[in-house]
Amino acid sequence: ELITPAIVIIWQRIQWKKQQRQQSTTAEITCVELEIMKMAPKPINEG
Repeated sequence: ELITPAIVIIWQRIQWKKQQRQQSTTAEITCVELEIMKMAPKPINEG
C-alpha cells in the first residue's frame, strides 16, 4: 500500500513546483504521469 502515499508526495512536489514557476505546466504534468506509470503495479503476464 505504498503506492498512494508516493503519488501524493509527487503531487505535492508538482504543486510546489507550479507555484515556483508556472511556465512549463504541461511538462510537469507529463512528468507526473510518467512517475505514476513507473510506480503503478504492472500486470505480470505468465502465460
